[in-house]
Amino acid sequence: MLDLRPNSEQITVKYHPYIDILPFPTLRKNLITHQEVIEEDEFFHDMLTCLVYWGGAVIERKDREDSTANASTGTPWDVRSWEARVWFLNKVLDFARS
Repeated sequence: MLDLRPNSEQITVKYHPYIDILPFPTLRKNLITHQEVIEEDEFFHDMLTCLVYWGGAVIERKDREDSTANASTGTPWDVRSWEARVWFLNKVLDFARS
């Protein structure tokens, strides 16, 4: 669960707790440090429509440990189990540039 390990901003800054469930450390950091300019409802809607969770097939634990290496384990707290749609990535990049 390394992707959910709290960053320093999560420890030192007050923020909305929904951020804690996001398995993207950089995104969590940016949401906390820029919370005053992010429209929370719009972001929440974007998350529901732009993030695709690929999940994983049910496999035996031994097989999973032998075969995962750098592949996703299919668990929601593993950042490799998720994919963002291109329009969302572009929106995030546009925000970062402004």
